[in-house]
Formats: sequence, structure tokens, C-alpha cells
Amino acid sequence: MVSLAVGSTGVTQKKISVSILTGIVRVLDCALLLIAALLAAIIAGAWHEAPLRGLLALTITIGVGTGCIVLASQGAYGFERLRATRSQIWPILKAAVLVATAVIICLFLVDPQAPRLRAFPLVFGANTLLFLAGFRLSLRALIRLWMRAGRFRRRIAVVAVNDFSEGFIKRLMAEPEAFEIVGVYDDRLSPGRVPSVQVNVQVRGSVADLVNDSREEKIDVIAVALPLSAVQRISFILEHLSGTVADVCLTTDLAGLTYRYDQFGAVGSNPVISIGETPLKDWQSFKKAGLDYVAAQYWWLSFCPYSRCLLWLFAWTAEGRSCSGNHASASTIRCLFAINFEPCTPI
Repeated sequence: MVSLAVGSTGVTQKKISVSILTGIVRVLDCALLLIAALLAAIIAGAWHEAPLRGLLALTITIGVGTGCIVLASQGAYGFERLRATRSQIWPILKAAVLVATAVIICLFLVDPQAPRLRAFPLVFGANTLLFLAGFRLSLRALIRLWMRAGRFRRRIAVVAVNDFSEGFIKRLMAEPEAFEIVGVYDDRLSPGRVPSVQVNVQVRGSVADLVNDSREEKIDVIAVALPLSAVQRISFILEHLSGTVADVCLTTDLAGLTYRYDQFGAVGSNPVISIGETPLKDWQSFKKAGLDYVAAQYWWLSFCPYSRCLLWLFAWTAEGRSCSGNHASASTIRCLFAINFEPCTPI
């Protein structure tokens, strides 16, 4: 998880791998969901009843799995999102709601007559929200502490000398605790054509020099700072960089824009960023219909005594109408009133 590197002060620092950190966060999230479920079972008073432990194990497994899937699908484990608390609010809230919903559906389908478990889904969802929110706040503070110590600092080499790369370098310089620019390289390197310095960063040579430097010193990321229209130059540079041992990325001119991780797509062979979609399209419509159905069933089961009072009122009104010859209305209300609501009690 850690590697040793010598900082500018000559002190040996431990670098933390971002990929391993996010993997550990995934495991801890799963453990927190499991603890939240066990605590909810204890609070609901169902953990000490042996006949309910099999059902509890099933619902806990489904709830924990649902929470992990929702967090992963919302991109909650990106390092940039772990650094920002606001970007974690929606994934955590959505995970808590869907965990409670999944447990409610499971209990309704398997054993709707288990009175001890009726409070369990809501307590499970509340625990999930509290545990994940507290963990994310603590993790954010820890990441900030590590970043100030240079534990996540990445060494970046920039390819291409132009206005586009100049803006890219300036934005990297705004985060000195996160990035260290080792140099600028250009494939058109020739006397008088490319300056020797760009934004106080030395132009160290050509793309071939970059390949050799990446083998001799630690370079984490190589960023090709060219507009996407420069197809031939990009292809030439990427072909030469295939022999490097660093991560290679192609920058895009999106500075100042706010976008989600899932907005990148393509129209034919053209890369695009999706700004808006048709409301309730395809899968979204199916999810909305399912959510509406679950919410309606939960409301009906939770307020059955109140529904029975309403049916008493309707039946009394229908009896009055039957005196004036409206027998069909009265018989319809009697059929509805004959439904057995006794097992339903408010949570």
C-alpha cells in the first residue's frame, strides 16, 4: 500500500497507493453496513429470538449487498469524490433508502407476519446513513492530513507546449500537495520553435526523452495536453508512449465545468458529454414505477387501521344511500370491508 520516496526536504516519506486505499474503503463500507444491520436487529429486539435468525440472516445479506452495489454504481469510491464531502451526500442517502427498501421487500415476500421485524428496515436504514456519513467525514479529514504531508503527491509529466498545456499546468500548480510536475516534453522539439521553460517548468526534451526518463525515475502520470482535434499528433505521441511504465492520459478542455463521472459517452465515433436526458427514459421509468409500487404498498401496510376507519365511514355513507335504492354501492363497500386487516399494525 505504501512506497518510499524522498521529498524536497530530503526526508523519506511514505506514499499511499490510491487504488489500495479505495479498495480498503470498499471493505470498510461493507463491514459498517453489516454492523449497522446487527445493531438494528438488536434494537428491534429480534436478534435474541432463534426462530427469526434465519430470516434476519437473509435480510441482512440482501441489505448489505444492496448498499455496496449502490455505492459502487454511484461512483462513491473515486479518490476525488472521497476528498469532497458534498459529492458523497447523494450516494450515501441513496444507499440508505434503497437498503431499507430492499429489506422491506424481502420481509414482505418471505414472512409478512413477523411483527418483531417491522421496525428493523427503518432502523437499518437510519444506522446505514449515520455510520456511512460519520465514516466519510472521518476519512475526509484523514485524507486532508495525508495530503498535507505529501502522501498522495503524484509526479506528472506534461506532453506538448501550447496554451492548452499552459492552463493545464497552472491548474496543477494550484494543488502543490497533490501534484508535482517533473517537466514538460514536446514532440516538435527544435531550436527556436519551443521555449525552454513553460510556466516556470523546464522543457526537458522530446517524447523519446520522456520514455527514457520514465524508466530512470519515478513518473506516475503522463498527460498529453493537446486538443482532441489534433488526431495525428496524438496518435504519434501515444504510439511512442506505449513503452513507458507510467499511466498515460489525454486531457480535455473541461476546466470550469461541473460534470458527473457517468456523463461521458459517444455519439457515433464522436466523444460527447451528456448534459440532459429525456425524463423517465428506459431504465429510469422502470425504477420509478418500482419505487412507486413499493412506497404505495408500504404506506398501505403501515396505515391499515386508518384505512379501516375510512372504510367504516364509506360503509356508513353507503348504508344511507342504499335506502334510496343505491344497493350496488353498499354491496361494493361491504366486499371491501370484508378484507382482513387484522395482521396489519403500524410500525
